[in-house]
Amino acid sequence: SSTLYYETLPDVTSWIQTNLISNTSYSIYIQAYNVNGSSNSSIATRYTLAKTPTGLNSVSVFFTSTTISWIDSGATKYAIERATGAATPATWTYIVIWSSNATETSFTDIGLASETTYLYRIKSYNGDGILNDTPSNTVSILTQPAKPTSFSGTAISTGAINWSWTDNSIYETGYKVKTSTNGIIATLPANTTFWLETNLLPNTQYSRYAVAHNASGESDVSNS
Repeated sequence: SSTLYYETLPDVTSWIQTNLISNTSYSIYIQAYNVNGSSNSSIATRYTLAKTPTGLNSVSVFFTSTTISWIDSGATKYAIERATGAATPATWTYIVIWSSNATETSFTDIGLASETTYLYRIKSYNGDGILNDTPSNTVSILTQPAKPTSFSGTAISTGAINWSWTDNSIYETGYKVKTSTNGIIATLPANTTFWLETNLLPNTQYSRYAVAHNASGESDVSNS
């Protein structure tokens, strides 16, 4: 059955329907009439826009990947934009669009550069594939630093070994030297490339490795 929503004055060619439910299909037709009768238009069916996603946050960050999640807004699919660096305003690029078929509320972005800042925001598609261009909140992540390489030790005396490595990171907070059982025995500032371990036993084998770290966590381990 049909319901009369609105009656206009003559010569009106548009009408805004309000108080609708987001991402919901509505079918409308127009009826022109005069004293002699009426005629109907064809039926037009459209979805309202989906709500803007909310609650975007970072779930995990690694060396070359990150996982983000958000609260379901009732969208049919989601679009994801990414920007690199902390520039304002950011230059956004779509990395997920309608054809990507993103229907879940989390996404893992891979193939990222190490120790790089990335910004993300989410938009929603309705059932017609129309994008609500109002984005979610923005989340910023910093990928983990590049790992140190060429890790080696040189015996300096009967009780000391000098551990050294190549600093491959640009934005590390610092370095940690660890034992083979993952115990931290030295925490060092950024750009450090060696550490002298003392108070060791003569003619005794020791195994160590190094990691770089920043606000997002530790790098992959060096060789040991």
